[in-house]
Amino acid sequence: MDKEPRGEIAPFMAQALCQEQLRVIVQSSSPNLDASGVKPHMITDQDIVNAFRDFTFTDLDMTEEEKIYKNKQLPSGAPNEMDCPRYLTVFEKYKVIPEFCFACYKIQIIPRNVIELLKLMMVFEDPSFPVTNTRKCMVEERPFASGYYKGYIYCRGLEEAEQVQKVVKKIISDKISPRVAVNITHGCTEYAQAYPQYAKIKPASSAMKYRPEWKAAEEEFDKRFTITIHPDDPKDQTRFNNNTESLSLSRIQIHCLQYWLKYAATVGDKSYLEITGRPLLPLRSERIRNRPPFKNIIPVTKK
Repeated sequence: MDKEPRGEIAPFMAQALCQEQLRVIVQSSSPNLDASGVKPHMITDQDIVNAFRDFTFTDLDMTEEEKIYKNKQLPSGAPNEMDCPRYLTVFEKYKVIPEFCFACYKIQIIPRNVIELLKLMMVFEDPSFPVTNTRKCMVEERPFASGYYKGYIYCRGLEEAEQVQKVVKKIISDKISPRVAVNITHGCTEYAQAYPQYAKIKPASSAMKYRPEWKAAEEEFDKRFTITIHPDDPKDQTRFNNNTESLSLSRIQIHCLQYWLKYAATVGDKSYLEITGRPLLPLRSERIRNRPPFKNIIPVTKK
């Protein structure tokens, strides 16, 4: 593989080239069988390297709004009908778990390096992906949460989560690796930090129940507070493509992908070098720098 540093090109020319390369790979690696019944190929590390060969690794000039609301997560799928900022703020102020969150379950996918995170992004953005639920890819920054890279698919109820997990586990095994974990989690990690029983999914008889006295705290919050979310805030996940088009890179998405690669450089995930061809300056965030040492145990896969 060519190890020479990638040349820099005009940011939006890079955007167009990267977008087209990603679209080709996404379409050629659809989770479904093609017309001849031939199983599509697994997305390789080399596919990712090829897709990002002309991607700009030089930071784009950001507007003041983009500096404030720059996205570190890439959402896709159906529009998010949940009011997560409200739920988490209620929890922060009153230490109660909102009633809505007791029916919230997530499929948690744990890529083992940044290249696998980019593969997961491609799988999620594929128009033929059979699950339309709200979903996202992200890097982990919370000091109390383990791991580095994650993907989430939101489900309503444990039954739906179990059905989605079965479908997604097969796709992830075929497209990325059978060693990538695909788990079911209950609501947000923050809740389980305060109430460990909340994280217990089975048996159903031992699952934590919503406490009726918490209703008063929710009602008080709604009377006293109003949450305003900027449309480009990563916490406002209402801007989705509804699976109608292949990957399209906006400025926000470019910032996000650049951030993921810098995050990899910061935690010590050397797989990003296969994409950039040169070291990137690490992020200044102390909470990211202080994460446990990353273990580079996955060899690069090639065609």
